[in-house]
Amino acid sequence: MNKNTTNTIKKPYELKAEHNKDVLNTFFENSTADFKTLVDALLAFGNTNPDRATGSITVSIGNKVTDNCFTAMLISHTNKPVIMIGNWNNVEPTFCIKDSNYRTNNIVCSLNLTLINNLCVDKISDKKYIIDFKYDNSIDYQIDITYNR
Repeated sequence: MNKNTTNTIKKPYELKAEHNKDVLNTFFENSTADFKTLVDALLAFGNTNPDRATGSITVSIGNKVTDNCFTAMLISHTNKPVIMIGNWNNVEPTFCIKDSNYRTNNIVCSLNLTLINNLCVDKISDKKYIIDFKYDNSIDYQIDITYNR
């Protein structure tokens, strides 16, 4: 037996994190270019990303009246957001957008990626994205992502 071989037993939260990444990667492989841009833009703020970006995310929920106009009924905003990867029923990837202040445990929005329809990603610059979509075929969302790189 080789003495240099070490058997590391992973903790349950490490196994869960690996499974969440696998679920997201499976979804990512079968996604459109707009979904890939959405996932990449949000993962820049990912809790497992050692070079996590700084910036802000604003989530507006309401009605998309025209291509240029969005009437918001609810707006949530956070500076220094953190994105946590999760899953629903072990097969559907989810993102939780939360504030980086661990004392308040403020969750801005939680999204099941499989419920996103009519996705439109507008890349304003390397530091700004505006993402419009319909969630569960009933609610209009607009997410503004701004990086302070």
